[in-house]
Amino acid sequence: MLHERARTWAFRIVITSVAVAGCDGGSDRAKTCEYNAGLFASPLAKFSFSVTVPDGSVQSCSALQRLDGGPGGPTPLGDEVSGWVTEVSGTTFSVDTCAAGTDCNSEVYRFAIDSPDLTVALPIGRQVTATWQFSSVVARACTQLLVVHDGMPSDVASGSWPGLWIAGADSTIQSSIPVPFSIVQKALSCNPTPTPTHPCGGTLPPDDYALVFTPTSGESPLSLATGKAGTLALTTGTGRQQHLMVHNLRAYQTANCDDYWNWGWWATGHASTSGQLE
Repeated sequence: MLHERARTWAFRIVITSVAVAGCDGGSDRAKTCEYNAGLFASPLAKFSFSVTVPDGSVQSCSALQRLDGGPGGPTPLGDEVSGWVTEVSGTTFSVDTCAAGTDCNSEVYRFAIDSPDLTVALPIGRQVTATWQFSSVVARACTQLLVVHDGMPSDVASGSWPGLWIAGADSTIQSSIPVPFSIVQKALSCNPTPTPTHPCGGTLPPDDYALVFTPTSGESPLSLATGKAGTLALTTGTGRQQHLMVHNLRAYQTANCDDYWNWGWWATGHASTSGQLE
């Protein structure tokens, strides 16, 4: 098991832009916007996952909520492992830290993702590094972060950015795990009676928001409203082109107190027939 953290990032990114869809127009605009609390007809779109570690225990938001962490809440769950992909099925995949045919003990980590429109396209036998975290902010919110990149942590640390297979976050916007872009929110002026701040004292007023994905290398940002998807075309540090599908699952702020966690997104890479990122 490896725990070396990536520190240096060097890559160029080219973005295929997607127009931001605002709120529905007309006199019923407030009734059709996501921020309008109490009018949700279906469960919230989320990026949710669990990790079954080699000893059989499961790390997830449910497992985190069962822990007794005292007044400060439970200690976050998470880790970073490097290994080889041994199984892929739908939205689940397994990583073994022991390479096949070598003299070591198999340690398999099984990842199960639950999120709309997401599929896992990892090639069997691929060497990857997976980093994840579950943390509790308030009783009703659990932040989830997962990043899977190609190769070893040292590949990223050397500045050769080997490519991204999966990145996703829920109940938070920014990823504390390194990814090749930052994310901020942009108000879509859905609220017909806007306020400068939240009625409960929060910094974001009730509204629908776009998530704006900005590459760290300075190219033009990509803005996506709730439910929208777009493509990021990346050039890695080794000169290889990669295309990420990026999906904004939800991005809005209701007027309810302690309800500041309506954010979720994912990004995935895909492999060519030869198993290379494309």
